[in-house]
Amino acid sequence: MPVRPWTVYACTKVFGEALARYFVDHYAMSVICVRICWFQGYDSERLRTQTELYREWCSPRDLAQLFVKSLRADVQFAVFFGVSNNTGRYWDISNAQQLVGYQPQDNAFALAQPTRAQPGAPRT
Repeated sequence: MPVRPWTVYACTKVFGEALARYFVDHYAMSVICVRICWFQGYDSERLRTQTELYREWCSPRDLAQLFVKSLRADVQFAVFFGVSNNTGRYWDISNAQQLVGYQPQDNAFALAQPTRAQPGAPRT
């Protein structure tokens, strides 16, 4: 995927991914980089109020799934977006789906609806 960082911070992240690739190529390592989009717990006030970020949200369950599947995968190098199955998601997760079998379960828009039970929430 071509990189086009917008900030110095983003440049440092891309540098880290390039450095990881260097170690894969020169030291026979396996590295998967996960670009965690917007992580908030299910009970986060920010998750309830910052609806403009819903498309970028990654739930605890989905992020854990991505990490576990990445650790178990026989993949030499990859860069994945850590994002849930949100309505209107614009990050491409097809490589994570194909390479490690990532199948995000949560959708910030569905969880925000008061009639829906949230995963991990205590039942009353």
